[in-house]
Amino acid sequence: MHDSSMELMRMIFERLAPEPGQTVLDVGSLDVNGTYRPLCEGLGLAYTGCDQDHGPNVEVIWAAEFLPWEEDSLFDIVISGQMLEHTEFPLQAAQGMKRAVKPGGWLVLQTPWCTPLHRYPIDCWRILSDGMRVLLEGFTDIVVDMPNPKDCYGYGRKPEDYKEPWLIRRT
Repeated sequence: MHDSSMELMRMIFERLAPEPGQTVLDVGSLDVNGTYRPLCEGLGLAYTGCDQDHGPNVEVIWAAEFLPWEEDSLFDIVISGQMLEHTEFPLQAAQGMKRAVKPGGWLVLQTPWCTPLHRYPIDCWRILSDGMRVLLEGFTDIVVDMPNPKDCYGYGRKPEDYKEPWLIRRT
């Protein structure tokens, strides 16, 4: 990951002020060129890395679109940094991540909005601030920004009465 991605995640965690012991699921955690694990563990958070491929920094093998967690085992915070551009269906991936967040918990997304092609293994999308708002639809306390020439981020809190605003399935 590039330096601005780590700095943005650090800034977001400062704003969210998670408490030690809270659980974090990192979707797209495969360590290709860096990981958020040291940041999370440095804050005393219980980190779980999830990716669709085996490799370093991955405890759970699962595609974002089909995350398996149920209501009794959800996470306080779900993060995904610089992964959504590499999935064919970012709306479906966001839907899967929303399901993995506890009510009252946070979903944090980062993605490039302007960057050169970088296949790993594919590079499908660039997401702007309006698109980020769509990905977070149905959550509250949403914050979205494009703070530099590369990155767009957004985060929001899952309400107690959350209902998925759209249903997308691949047949």
